[in-house]
Amino acid sequence: MDKSGQRVYNLSRYILQAGVWHATDAIAERVLGEGPRADFETALSLLEGWREEVNPWLRRALGVAVHLYAKRERDQPEQAARLLDLLEPLFEERDTAALKGVGWGLKTIGKFYPDLFVSWLREQMASKKPRKLMVRKAVTHLPDEVKAKFL
Repeated sequence: MDKSGQRVYNLSRYILQAGVWHATDAIAERVLGEGPRADFETALSLLEGWREEVNPWLRRALGVAVHLYAKRERDQPEQAARLLDLLEPLFEERDTAALKGVGWGLKTIGKFYPDLFVSWLREQMASKKPRKLMVRKAVTHLPDEVKAKFL
């Protein structure tokens, strides 16, 4: 494992040891969220494996990291699309703790890239059965008339 992989592994240990939302969010936003800003490709390759993690706090961390990136890097539609691809397998998340983090990432992308997000969301809703909570969180920043189509 290279140094970046070791650092991500260490972060996952801290998240697992804490086992609470506020520790997960603090680490994910302040550390994991900065990873894609520093080196997008490497960060994505390291974080992709977290989608299949058994522990919901690690899956939650992905959404929180995406939130930070989308909030800070607003003129990057290609990267935003790739972040939607990163979160796509988690759109049908059932664990509430993980779902809230993923929803946070989705709603931030929706806030800053609404056209891209609405198109992505239409595709997801046509083929998946997400929890209503996921959809409600994801559409938070969309205009009411658009939001109504998904709720």
